[in-house]
Amino acid sequence: MRETDRHTGQPSHRFNKGFISAYFLAVFLFLSLYAAIAADNVRNRSLTVLNLKREQEYYMAEFPRIREVMCRLQEEKTRQDTAAEENEEGDKDTIGEQSEETPLTERNTIILTVSGPLMEEVMLSIDPQTGKVIDYTPLRNEESNDP
Repeated sequence: MRETDRHTGQPSHRFNKGFISAYFLAVFLFLSLYAAIAADNVRNRSLTVLNLKREQEYYMAEFPRIREVMCRLQEEKTRQDTAAEENEEGDKDTIGEQSEETPLTERNTIILTVSGPLMEEVMLSIDPQTGKVIDYTPLRNEESNDP
């Protein structure tokens, strides 16, 4: 039941006094929350773009070195295949020149040091039978390269 003014008998306006302020506060809080979410979204998108740019720079520095190793692996595998064919056909008493260094195709991993604007190491996983790169893992020091 509504209260009435005791002198005039009219309904009291006491319940409507804070309505506009509460309505304004609710709208203000909603708009503030929306602006904060939009600003956070813009910040996250810009950080994503910066991370993608840095990742592209790393990739552009890594790619030539990885391609070089892949070509060397292919050449070494071809050389080993031709040497094996020659050994089968030729005499088996001659022993070829042996190097102390392990051939690339007999290793399971190779660690490359990539120099350039961004220093890092890349670990390549190699299939010893086929001499192909299966996977590569960049070993980066992210703390020193933050924008």
